[in-house]
Amino acid sequence: SGVASDTASLMAARADKTVFSFKPNIVTFSAGTNDALREVTPEEYEKALREIAAKAKSQGVSMILLTPCAVLAQKGATPEEKEANSKKVNARLDDFEAIIRKVAKENDFPVAENRALMLEAVKAGKNIMAGDGIHPDYYGQSLMARSILDAAGLKDVQLPKTYEPKLFPGVVREWKMRVAPLDENKKPVMLNDEAVAKIEPDGTWKSYPIPEAAPEKPVSAEDWNEQIRRNGFTLKLQDNIGKGQLQAVADLQSDKEKQVYFNTGIGVLNLWVNGKKIHSQGDAWTGFHAGKERIPVTLKSGSNRIVVEVAGNNFFLGVTDNMIWEDQLK
Repeated sequence: SGVASDTASLMAARADKTVFSFKPNIVTFSAGTNDALREVTPEEYEKALREIAAKAKSQGVSMILLTPCAVLAQKGATPEEKEANSKKVNARLDDFEAIIRKVAKENDFPVAENRALMLEAVKAGKNIMAGDGIHPDYYGQSLMARSILDAAGLKDVQLPKTYEPKLFPGVVREWKMRVAPLDENKKPVMLNDEAVAKIEPDGTWKSYPIPEAAPEKPVSAEDWNEQIRRNGFTLKLQDNIGKGQLQAVADLQSDKEKQVYFNTGIGVLNLWVNGKKIHSQGDAWTGFHAGKERIPVTLKSGSNRIVVEVAGNNFFLGVTDNMIWEDQLK
């Protein structure tokens, strides 16, 4: 349920839809980097955390509150500016950490000592971040996982020593794609229900299998792009199909009529199933990740036509029998 770039307030605003709708037993809370960099006040941060905690309590849900991630990179034209910005951000993270501990104590929630583990690793000379100094690399994320397990009383549970990202369940793997035609103003012609009903890919459409082929030069699984490629995201859609907005068609076979869930990821602008529009992204930012929307749809027995308007090089779409499919990754 994490959404890239979210602050605690944005999390609170969507908690019912993207967290509690899953009927969880435990909710983990991790926020601080975006709040600190955007100069969110401690009062705003505390208000948002208390809103989420109150919703959890009202539904009998426990929470594990992570102390904020370390922030290692700072902007600034001079070393002095960078140092000043670093002090400012870390002072704000100190405030957030104090709020987390206060709210946790009041609600009897455990605290995951994420920040302490990260700072201890940095002090020991270990790299915990990607090149931007903000996003944890695999080792940094393993420290987050370690802090959660420890807070849950699972100190004996070991983390995997190697990272082996898998193809996510239900990835739609065979597509026909083309660049959308342009109108007289050289803007992409947007599809509607009538146009979708008439689409029939011919020889001008290109076949596009997913996952994309592995790079010729081997790349570590810890590389973020390689991770999402293995998960079933595209990386080079416009590079391979053509520049501009794309149209994509797939035919999904079902042995019977049944309800499934369409799991969208980045790049899905508009989505039709058997001629019915089931999703329109509009201007809303709901994240990059797979399953950011999980849309219930009834498939018919036989062939089901999927039509998508796609933006950018990155794209993901999966279809699963269950709303919660992450347990299949074990």
